[in-house]
Amino acid sequence: MDLRDFQLLVEVHRHPFASNEGIGREIGISGPAVRDRLVRLKERGILTGLTIMPLPQSLHRYSHIFVYTGVNEKLDPNELLRLPNVMSIRTGAAGELWVVTLDPIEKAEPPDGLDKLMGRPPARVGSFDPPEGPGRADTELSALDWRVIEGLMVSPRATLKEQSAFTHLSPRTVRRVRDRLIARDLVAVIPIIDTRNEPGLLVYGGHLAVDRISRLDGLHVPGLTVYRRLYHPPGGWFLGHASTYSELKAVETELRSSPGVTALDMGPIQFPRFNDNRLRAWVREEIRRREAWRRTKPIPPQRRRSRP
Repeated sequence: MDLRDFQLLVEVHRHPFASNEGIGREIGISGPAVRDRLVRLKERGILTGLTIMPLPQSLHRYSHIFVYTGVNEKLDPNELLRLPNVMSIRTGAAGELWVVTLDPIEKAEPPDGLDKLMGRPPARVGSFDPPEGPGRADTELSALDWRVIEGLMVSPRATLKEQSAFTHLSPRTVRRVRDRLIARDLVAVIPIIDTRNEPGLLVYGGHLAVDRISRLDGLHVPGLTVYRRLYHPPGGWFLGHASTYSELKAVETELRSSPGVTALDMGPIQFPRFNDNRLRAWVREEIRRREAWRRTKPIPPQRRRSRP
């Protein structure tokens, strides 16, 4: 893996729907070169896909994070993903396991069977939900929005023509709805990355805890990008690169000494495993709910035009 590959991963995360040519312009290579690199990253198991994650409030749910420490590496991830409302799991450095649920209940409680499976309660509990997120009216999506989201979930980097064929909407409508959802942060696009066994450039990631969320704005470490924020407790997930292990150690030292940093977990990247089937089922449920509401909505009486 080289610096161009890393830049490509970052750019795909920042602009997941950009064309190969558009991404190439940002990192200084051609569109065909972007396509070839994406194919190689997929073949080597580094970039295995993109997950489309609607805002939990749009699904009428709350995000909860349960962190377990000292986890046995032989634990079956599929067994965890089958538990009620579990959306994703992620292993961290030093034997940490993060279990993310989308729950219809605001109170953060581990799903049935999780503590028994882990053999103990979680060491920490958190949430991705911002304290002052969009209001209910801003997060309520239409059937049209959900149809576009479902199309993106099936194939995030498909062309507008391909998305149009799946959703039965015009390419112009797909683009308009998609761009609006992204601009309003109603949908997140999360790359699934695994660099544990990849030689070359040292690509790392992890979680950074801070005393207040604004600390992330002042965090300027060469080669490091904070790609997702956590609000309870404050912190963020980050992605970065280094050329040598001594450079990687210097980054770790700088992060630990940065103002407001209270905890650091960093190492080779193994981005989350998602329960995509469960997420798609929730999306289809929202489509059915919105379409049923539209069919039962009374038609307002037409006004008569008065004759001149």
